Amino acid sequence: MRLFALFIVVLHFAYPSAATADLNRKDAVEKITGVIADYGSTELSARLQGTPLGEDAAVNVGDQLVFELSSSGPSYYLMVFVDPKGDVAAVFPDHLVSGTPKAYRSFIYPPEETGVLRQGEPVGVQTVFVFASDSVVALSDFEYTDESDVYSVGNNASAIDNFVSRVNTVLAGSEVKATQLRYFVDSDVQFNTRAVRRELKKRIEQVNLLAESAEGNAGSDRHSTSTSVAGIQSDALAVNDIRFETSSNTLTQVGRAQLDVFGNELLSVLDENPNVSVFLEGHTDSSGPSDYNQALSERRAKSAKQYLADEFGIPNDRLIASGSGENRPLASNIDPDSMALNRRVEIRLGTTAGN
Repeated sequence: MRLFALFIVVLHFAYPSAATADLNRKDAVEKITGVIADYGSTELSARLQGTPLGEDAAVNVGDQLVFELSSSGPSYYLMVFVDPKGDVAAVFPDHLVSGTPKAYRSFIYPPEETGVLRQGEPVGVQTVFVFASDSVVALSDFEYTDESDVYSVGNNASAIDNFVSRVNTVLAGSEVKATQLRYFVDSDVQFNTRAVRRELKKRIEQVNLLAESAEGNAGSDRHSTSTSVAGIQSDALAVNDIRFETSSNTLTQVGRAQLDVFGNELLSVLDENPNVSVFLEGHTDSSGPSDYNQALSERRAKSAKQYLADEFGIPNDRLIASGSGENRPLASNIDPDSMALNRRVEIRLGTTAGN
């Protein structure tokens, strides 16, 4: 689990080894969401660094984390985290307090005396499910006996199903309040979550304007026999950090981090705009023969496509990959730094013909 790095207090992670498929964030969140459907949430709140968890809550990798949980009555808390890659972890805040388990109306996690909790990678949307029960929720209920306050479920489908079943069993018969919240994890990349969101909003607006214009032109053509229009594309998003190693379609660490930010936000954009697709265009520097560079640029676009599909569950038919070889450099190819800028994938939003 890559959710947290915890100093002083040591977290133990126990990844399941079953051979069933791993889940991406979207699928993992849907499974945990099913648990909270029957519970009310109006009398339960959570804050991070004093900010209510939600649209505006954001931290950077390495930031200290302090969660403030509050319920309308004394409660035993359970926190379930789903990180941007779909890894699930359960946190038992009461476990850090010595002695007999005690119900709290308000609880700060982690308690100051137990250590410092810091945000780890990956970047993107962090989903938090908070449960407040009038009955004790203990580590032993989950057949977990380590001395840690965190149980790492991982992203294995079978392990998550077993965990969900266990949560339902543990909470059955108790008075429970539950809520689903989220915050954003950013790092030192060109575009953080808020910037990516602004960029995608601008490109969606551009696509809509282009579509309206194209439909108007088609309707005014007296000889037109169809109302369908050719596919359209927005300008490229103003990001050049989706980069690759030299002569390779392997994403750099910065490239993966930047795609992580985009992947989380693209899920929402595509859900809200069912006719929109994502166009990924690969590019190279000028080293090597032009035909080799053309093929390499196509592999880079396909690599970015596969990453978005595998890590975030974006449907393959909404991701369209192509390559332009060395023909559209961002910078001159006269030095290594400039050449690195040209080894990239550009992202556009648009529609295919007839959509």
